[in-house]
Amino acid sequence: MIGKQPRKMFKIVAPQRVKNPLSVVHSDVCGPFDVSSLEGNKYFLTFIDEFTRKIWLYLLKEKKKVFSLFVKLCTHVKRQYEWKLNKLRTDGEGEFNSK
Repeated sequence: MIGKQPRKMFKIVAPQRVKNPLSVVHSDVCGPFDVSSLEGNKYFLTFIDEFTRKIWLYLLKEKKKVFSLFVKLCTHVKRQYEWKLNKLRTDGEGEFNSK
């Protein structure tokens, strides 16, 4: 039996908005968790590159070390890949504010 209103297929691949690695990096901090890890970490920090989909994950004991890990990531990718981070997108919670 054929339906009356056939629909077209969805696009399999979404168009890519960025053209270079580290053009846009998404980041978020998750935690605190009730149960800490074996090393005492209660948070984790993620950085996801929109172009390559590469993920960097850092475990944290305290939320105040987020900015220092961001600086560490910037120097790491510049040294290892010779890339430069252009935009950082977060949820705006203020984790990346430093004194």
